Amino acid sequence: MGDVHINLDDFLEDSNRVNLLSSRTGCSVEAEEILAGVNEHRRKNGLGALPTNNCLCQTADKHTKQLVAGQAWRLNWASCTHNGRGKCMWNKPNEICGYQGRGYESWAGYPVGSGVKMSPKTALRLWKAGSSGTFWNNKWKEMGASVRGMYAVLWFGN
Repeated sequence: MGDVHINLDDFLEDSNRVNLLSSRTGCSVEAEEILAGVNEHRRKNGLGALPTNNCLCQTADKHTKQLVAGQAWRLNWASCTHNGRGKCMWNKPNEICGYQGRGYESWAGYPVGSGVKMSPKTALRLWKAGSSGTFWNNKWKEMGASVRGMYAVLWFGN
């Protein structure tokens, strides 16, 4: 069995929810729930399951932390603005943890000030309803996710 990594900051940031990390992937238990839901949806649509990538989970987690702290908004990061050209977003996993492929991010969130916490189930429902197929296509090789506060972030990599 692998090591279990626990970040004590996760316990302190959100007293209503414990953000434990899975010993298998390094992603939070809630992120694992999202990733399992994505794979279930892919299988139902004739696509193969995607493996979890720890670096993509780290990237997603960094962005949800920035979103919760008010340092970022939607696909924009504290350090760069996504302007529709993608370079800022595509290179974030490499910048954060040395990911060798391109990354693609999707986010789900409640309005600022709503105080509503995002759940993996709600995030999946929103992504399935709003997706134009980009997130479910077969070109992705792996994925990662994070849920924190009123946000969920999903990363795909190739």
